[in-house]
Amino acid sequence: MEGDTNIKVGDFVRAFTPRRDEYEHTLPSAEGIVTEIRERQTLFSEKYAITETETAVHILADGKISIFYVEEDYIEVISEGG
Repeated sequence: MEGDTNIKVGDFVRAFTPRRDEYEHTLPSAEGIVTEIRERQTLFSEKYAITETETAVHILADGKISIFYVEEDYIEVISEGG
């Protein structure tokens, strides 16, 4: 990930992703409030017992929740929440 690594619920952020949908369209960016941060571990290699952490940041922007991933997307804190 690029951008800020100290993201917290309540922060006002700007997020952009280089990922594309199934039609090869760039996914939309978002500018809004962080409502939730979920972290999960997945097994990357069973043979070598390597796990991978994925952190999903839920952002409320324009009345809908968009999900961005700390490891894949650019997320910048514009203003810290109170």
